[in-house]
Amino acid sequence: MTICCAMRERPIINDAMLDDALYVGLDRVATVISSGSIYPGTILDETSCEFRKLFDKSDLIISKGQGNFETLLDTATEKIFFILRIKCEMIARLSNTQQGNLVLMLGKH
Repeated sequence: MTICCAMRERPIINDAMLDDALYVGLDRVATVISSGSIYPGTILDETSCEFRKLFDKSDLIISKGQGNFETLLDTATEKIFFILRIKCEMIARLSNTQQGNLVLMLGKH
């Protein structure tokens, strides 16, 4: 089993960055790469070739945060699990839960 963590290279809202992952030693237990994304969330067409190749061939993807949920949901398959805190009423309705809840959802399309 190979574990890969995709990180931001630059600050976007409050996301952890590639430098943060290296600082805490995440690279000692997983492959750490840049997603290439400069947006909150993950717009696949705007990510690096390396990230997209790993994303496409991965058996399991754990996607953290509401931004990733919002940008990946339309193309999500059963290999993606979203973990996020529900921050707004629209996403609460979409996920059939209450605002403020922490959820893990299968991205089955």
